[in-house]
Amino acid sequence: MKPPSRAVLGEVLGGTVLRVTELKGGVSCSVHSVRLQRPDGTRDNVVVRRYGADWQAKAPEVSQREFNVLEVLTQRGFPAPRPLLLDKTGARLGMPSIVISRLPGRGVLVPRDLDGFLQQMTNVLVMLHQQPPAYACTHALRYICTSGRPATRPSAAPT
Repeated sequence: MKPPSRAVLGEVLGGTVLRVTELKGGVSCSVHSVRLQRPDGTRDNVVVRRYGADWQAKAPEVSQREFNVLEVLTQRGFPAPRPLLLDKTGARLGMPSIVISRLPGRGVLVPRDLDGFLQQMTNVLVMLHQQPPAYACTHALRYICTSGRPATRPSAAPT
């Protein structure tokens, strides 16, 4: 999926677009890195995630949900991208989208050092599970764990 034009991105993000690069590994969204020059001369890298027709049909609230989860995680100091802009309806970027800060590094789909990768993943998951629940997080996790159906609480075992 092609990104929005540089003119649209510049207008929506508030700067001059210097570069747009498709990011590899975006399996459910169109994901592009955007290098911006702000009016004050500073440069910034952001990521634009756009949710296509499949997401709009299955879960039209997905952009709002992801934005909320990232908001909660970054407020708590978790190493997650900062949510910067929500285009829930797609009125500004052509389809429902979020703009987030760009973290250093790159996505890894096939790690070279599996043991090191798994250790890092374990460390991050421990940090995540130490976070107190918030509505945005628990709602998103419920959705993911139940493939989009409302979660039901297991009935109590008979006593």
